[in-house]
Amino acid sequence: MAATMEESATTLPTLVLVGATGSGKSSTGNSLLGSIPGEPPPFHVEDLSMASVTAETKIQVGTWRSSSSSSSSSKKNNHGDDDGTVERQVRCVDSPGLGDSEGRDGQHIAGLATALKDDVR
Repeated sequence: MAATMEESATTLPTLVLVGATGSGKSSTGNSLLGSIPGEPPPFHVEDLSMASVTAETKIQVGTWRSSSSSSSSSKKNNHGDDDGTVERQVRCVDSPGLGDSEGRDGQHIAGLATALKDDVR
């Protein structure tokens, strides 16, 4: 589940998704944050759309589940399951696509820079 920015620690790893319009940035963010089928995903997506969907930079915090190939010491700081999966809170920044269908690259880049400066600490 996504948490609010106020609930997040300042030391959270931050993943910034940047790429062309329609390349799957929002879908990748939803996968990274553990989107649950049947519930609204952290980032809005539209099936089979190559048009711009993300109009402004959005930031979500959620739980990333990954396989741990390191020693059990990593589980001291994260929630480890018996199957070797590690859960960790991460911040994901979803940006509008470059080369968007409405020619707003400069506006989108400025919005991403502002969001990173103001909201990611």
